[in-house]
Amino acid sequence: MRTPIAQLTAGFVTVFGLSLLVGPSAMARPGIEKPSEVAGLDGAFYAEVFPTFPTTSANLTFIRLGNDNNAASVFHVTAVGAPSGEFYGAGDISVPAHATPQYDIGAFLTKIDALPLANGDTSYSFYLNNDDANTYFQTVIYNGGNGFFEDTTICASGGSLQGSKNVANVHTSKLASNNYPSTIYVHNLLYVDAEYKVTVRDSGTGTVLGTVASVPVKANSTTAFPFSYFESRVTIPANVVHATLEFKPTAAFAAILDPTGTPPNPDPDDIGAIFGNTVFSAPFNAFLNLSNKCRINR
Repeated sequence: MRTPIAQLTAGFVTVFGLSLLVGPSAMARPGIEKPSEVAGLDGAFYAEVFPTFPTTSANLTFIRLGNDNNAASVFHVTAVGAPSGEFYGAGDISVPAHATPQYDIGAFLTKIDALPLANGDTSYSFYLNNDDANTYFQTVIYNGGNGFFEDTTICASGGSLQGSKNVANVHTSKLASNNYPSTIYVHNLLYVDAEYKVTVRDSGTGTVLGTVASVPVKANSTTAFPFSYFESRVTIPANVVHATLEFKPTAAFAAILDPTGTPPNPDPDDIGAIFGNTVFSAPFNAFLNLSNKCRINR
């Protein structure tokens, strides 16, 4: 069933900051002529964001910048034209600790003061650089005309963080009247039962909303947890439409994983499981995989 734009305005549209539907936040500054120059970037030192759709497209691009560190982190962003590869602008975007804010492409271009497309270019590519470990990006698109929503993240070889234990931008029931609910899948690789403590955060700000003390998963099994499972245990404010779930072993499970180690056990990057984030699209009666994200430093 097609979801009317009017209905989305209070949920999905507001959430994603669809500047194109409410005003062109990234409109070019008239009268400014873009200099013709090749960006000249060594891509090995960057994470590349592509493809993106321009502000005139029905398929609106949204860019998520993730910071899993305990302090704010600065992303340096360079915009180049596609297909020319020419330089359009650069700037810095600061992201709070444990946050994954989302920007529609119009707002993103405004933040880095990028010039308008010119000379036959049809879209932007972005080069991201960040000195901090534990930083990443994700891109999605949304079509307000028909309600289509999809993950468009493409990582360089070896750069994917798909399946990692921190699951960001999970849809809460506050988004678009719950027409795009998230389900978290946990596959326990181990031959012993697992038990996790889950910290729930506001993805936009990194603020802790609460914790779920025990999330059990049987040995060698896959368990599906709709976000309502966490929402029934942690109060989600009305303005929080994206949540981050951080999975850690409980003390008892950590002792099983590494009985000889010194707490905190075990290796925090290896807790014997793969974590997935799916979204059900009510307008299309389909499930979408939103698990992938790309590390900045690889």
